[in-house]
Amino acid sequence: MVVVHYLQGYDQYVKFFQEFNSHEQKAYVYFTGNKDSSGQSWCPDCNNAWPVVMGVLDALPDNHPLVIVEVGEREEWKNPQNPFRKDKVRLRVIPTIAIWNEVNKLEGVMCEKQELVSMLLEEFED
Repeated sequence: MVVVHYLQGYDQYVKFFQEFNSHEQKAYVYFTGNKDSSGQSWCPDCNNAWPVVMGVLDALPDNHPLVIVEVGEREEWKNPQNPFRKDKVRLRVIPTIAIWNEVNKLEGVMCEKQELVSMLLEEFED
């Protein structure tokens, strides 16, 4: 069963991956805009991609984490100094789906395409 972690903000993100042993396992990371109490993000593309991301959970290898990272409210995200933009993952758009410590990732509307997410998962399973 996939282990899902929900992280809010850059500090939780950094702390999680400082403690994560990427030599023993891979992590699938989904970056999204913050969600409100109804579960909707301020980011329309993130809301469109969310069902696709949730639909791939069963295809992920057992015991590999899916890390869902909320990058902030719209104003925070749009700030060029947002730490996620400066981090080694170099987020340019949300949503972004990435494999931790790997170059492969999907950005923006690509995250809404089931076939592309599936291709990324094939890389993930190697």
